[in-house]
Parts: sequence; structure tokens; C-alpha cells
Amino acid sequence: MQQVNHDNRRNQDKKIGDCINKMRKLQEHSSKFIKVRCSGCKNEQVIFGKPSSKVNCLVCNAILVEPTGGKGKIKTQILEVLE
Repeated sequence: MQQVNHDNRRNQDKKIGDCINKMRKLQEHSSKFIKVRCSGCKNEQVIFGKPSSKVNCLVCNAILVEPTGGKGKIKTQILEVLE
């Protein structure tokens, strides 16, 4: 009987540990901000790496990134990935 209680306790501890690990992964951000340079006018701009709509250059209105349902399709030069 005591062996069964120890096994149950180990299973509960494992489940709790798994839940904590999942919560930590959810808290980590996989999305990033990206500093890009417009290929048309050389303007530098910070954009979101997972946009929900097209992002245009603020100076010349060229498309910098298009949404894909996840990570955006970047149409210009990446200068830096910001954490």
C-alpha cells in the first residue's frame, strides 16, 4: 500500500513539474522586434517580427514586411534583432 502512495506522489510531482515547465515556455516570448533599413530610401525603422498586417516604410511607403500567419516575410535588409 505504501509503494502505491509513493508512486502516486511521484506521478503528481511529475505532473506539477510538467505544468510549471509549460507555463515557463508560455512566458518566454518567441516574437522579436527587428531593426530594418528600407531598400528604397535607406530609412531605419523598428518593426515587429510577427505582424498581423503589412508594415510600410514611414518615409517612402514601401512595404517592409508582410504577414504570413506567423513570422512575417521581410522584404528589406535586417540590421539587428532586438531582444
